[in-house]
Amino acid sequence: MSIPNPLLTEGAAPLYRQVADHLIQRITSGQLAPGDALPPEDSLCREFGVSRITVRKAVEELLDRHLIVRRRGVGTFVNDPRRATKAVTLIGVIDEVLPRNQVIVVDEALTILPAKLRELFGLGTQKWKCVRAVNHVAPNEPLDYAHFYFADHIAGGIGAAEVAGPLPPIKYLQTHLNVRIDHADQLVEPMAATAEIAARLDIAKGTPVLRAIRIYYDAQSRPVEIVDAVYHPERYRYAATLYPKAGAGN
Repeated sequence: MSIPNPLLTEGAAPLYRQVADHLIQRITSGQLAPGDALPPEDSLCREFGVSRITVRKAVEELLDRHLIVRRRGVGTFVNDPRRATKAVTLIGVIDEVLPRNQVIVVDEALTILPAKLRELFGLGTQKWKCVRAVNHVAPNEPLDYAHFYFADHIAGGIGAAEVAGPLPPIKYLQTHLNVRIDHADQLVEPMAATAEIAARLDIAKGTPVLRAIRIYYDAQSRPVEIVDAVYHPERYRYAATLYPKAGAGN
């Protein structure tokens, strides 16, 4: 078999690995700097003279090494090594992450998503309806402080009253607005409580807390709701049961 491009070496490593190695060299040399967009798939296919399958396997190699990051609807970018973290993917049931006790709404407003959420989910500057609320396990015992963001196309049917109601907002969307939820993505990370969070949770500023950011997608893959919640460190814990991968040896 003839090698399709002089950048690749016949009889050496698999083509996808060679493509990955070239991209890694560009990243480590600074030719592709943190925040730079990775060239589009079709551009890489032309440059290396390989198939889309080969390019996709090469890109997966870089993703596995945390050298690049995908942003939904935006593209693939070189990761900042100072921000690289170990990610573990868990699969569960949406209902299991919907604590519901006594919800007190703080306020409601139309707003642009914070920069972190826009970057995390590859979203633009369109306005979302935001409802801020504190969930309590008992009077004067806050469990979490949450920002609920609702996309424009469903925002007219849900607001502060529904967030304070008996159903979790996502359940209200399903049962009252007939929104079909396909899946949700969730990120859980630590943070230090800001002054606002500390006041809402009745803890000291700077206290370590868990932050859970969850985005729900409908059957058309449109984001419909984002929940950005921080949890009281003494009233919430995150637990998971893990099993060996199917087919793995003992």
